[in-house]
Amino acid sequence: MVSDKINILLVEDERIIAEYNSLVLQKHGYSVLCAFTGEDAVHIALSNNYISLILMDINLGKGITGLQAAEIISENKLVPILFLSNNIQLETVKGIEAFIPYGFLSKSSSESLLIISIITALRLFERYKDLVKQIA
Repeated sequence: MVSDKINILLVEDERIIAEYNSLVLQKHGYSVLCAFTGEDAVHIALSNNYISLILMDINLGKGITGLQAAEIISENKLVPILFLSNNIQLETVKGIEAFIPYGFLSKSSSESLLIISIITALRLFERYKDLVKQIA
């Protein structure tokens, strides 16, 4: 993976959805790595220095959830995480309050909304890093 590209780690347990989203992201110029479990997401995120953003499904079937994976990743690495879910309920949204959420999308969101959300999350993350540098 080339470091000057925007590299997205797509975490999705449903392979058909992962393949579709991967194609959409690639069409817009992003490089995509896929993880199909929370455990794989943690391993890939923590062992890859070129991840620009994580697109994380909250419900990942067996094993750890997307929220648990995000917590482990966030404790060890500074990377924006944009959450995806079919089940958007207040309880789920409250579950992401422990992180610095860079967005929350329904899996049924349009392609345009997905791309705009990624662009926004990346800009917010760059602004955050600039502010941290100013304070230090």
